[in-house]
Amino acid sequence: MNRTGVQIGEKLIRVIVERKQRNQWELINNVTEPLPEGIVKGGQILEPEKLGLIIKELFIKNQIQETHASVFIEEAPFFIRRIELPKINKKEVASAIQYRAQTELPVNPNELVIRSYPLNEQDRKTKELEGQYLIVAMDKGLVNKTAEVFHNAGLTLSSLSLEPIAIYQGILLHEELKNQLKDNFLLVRTDTSRLMLAIFSNGRLVHSRYLPFSTDKMNWEQEISRTLKSWNSVEGESRVQQVIVFGEQEHFANVEQEMAQSTEISLLHIADPSLPCEGITMKKQNEINFYADRITFNILRKTPIHVYVLAIVTGFMFLSLLFQYGSQAYVRAQIGWLQGNISDQAEIQRLLQKQKQLESIRATVLRTTTEIRAQNVDPIKTYQLIAPATPGSIVYSQIVFDNQTIKISGRTGDTQSLINYYLQLQKSPNLMNVIMNNVSSGTGGVQFSLVMNRKGT
Repeated sequence: MNRTGVQIGEKLIRVIVERKQRNQWELINNVTEPLPEGIVKGGQILEPEKLGLIIKELFIKNQIQETHASVFIEEAPFFIRRIELPKINKKEVASAIQYRAQTELPVNPNELVIRSYPLNEQDRKTKELEGQYLIVAMDKGLVNKTAEVFHNAGLTLSSLSLEPIAIYQGILLHEELKNQLKDNFLLVRTDTSRLMLAIFSNGRLVHSRYLPFSTDKMNWEQEISRTLKSWNSVEGESRVQQVIVFGEQEHFANVEQEMAQSTEISLLHIADPSLPCEGITMKKQNEINFYADRITFNILRKTPIHVYVLAIVTGFMFLSLLFQYGSQAYVRAQIGWLQGNISDQAEIQRLLQKQKQLESIRATVLRTTTEIRAQNVDPIKTYQLIAPATPGSIVYSQIVFDNQTIKISGRTGDTQSLINYYLQLQKSPNLMNVIMNNVSSGTGGVQFSLVMNRKGT
């Protein structure tokens, strides 16, 4: 069976199909289609019906006959947190992670699809587990819209993963690039509307965030340096050894100049735009998949054979009873019921038409609301409100904002710098009601979250 990857961005869609030839995968399709403005924005799908039709037309136009596909969305927002669990029963780990998600994540966990995995080796035979776990969460609405897109395209969604993981898996497919990888590296993407920073340690994504990509290159160069400095100051054996720049040659040259004084960190430049989409086709045992619509299949696959036999025998008995007690009166009743249904078809068609009109109105309202918010809230200006007060030891994990509220999550190895940062934000002439929402410490340093309001809103 061939494997198919779909990459969805603001400006274009890319589809890659690979076919297995003996022990190697061979590329047979690599096609792109430009996207009209307003269908996808900031990693969010605004028009799932239109996007599904565009993907369907792309498959038909290029005679791609695959029915299953894996996907990632460029700049799709997600949360990532490291937590430490004490020794607890293996059966209680899921509940413990769900409880910690309520305190660590700035959004109601019921609105998220949450995945987790251990960062250290686990003995499968032991009944008690402990150690560090990684929590990764994506908005449930985005997951559902992605599934709707593929349903509209007439495709089956195999998996929904993350942009940093797609790039990393794409690197692993190229032997020359794979051989240059260090155990711990910072992955930087500079060719989209936001700057992506992601840290991998021993093949695991352990930190990631997106920042507004300012036209002032010093802003993002300083963010790269800040991230490296803060991470390496507290991580010990997981210190970053390499910076990989995925983007334009000019951006790589700027990073190379910025890192010229550092002899401990190597640099690697990747510019192949097809690499992430190739990576998303790769199946990994520990892949983060936010779309899991295979529960029934997995249960059936693990069902003992005697249960299948019992179900088949029961089914035959039920059918024989129906045949035995079926009568002409029953058949006539069914015919009358069908005739009654046929008479209702006109009403059903009218209701369906009304539903389509309401869905169209809803899509228009959603698009208008998004455009208004985009006009009123400038990500770069929002970032500039908090950036001047940020000490060098603080690394942002997540910045969530609207036209009233700003929520910041991050980590630091220096508690005093966090206090100073908090006091500086309170003094800001553009902010008010600055609250330290959560503070916790662990092997990764001090993790915190802040909530504040803009003045004049």
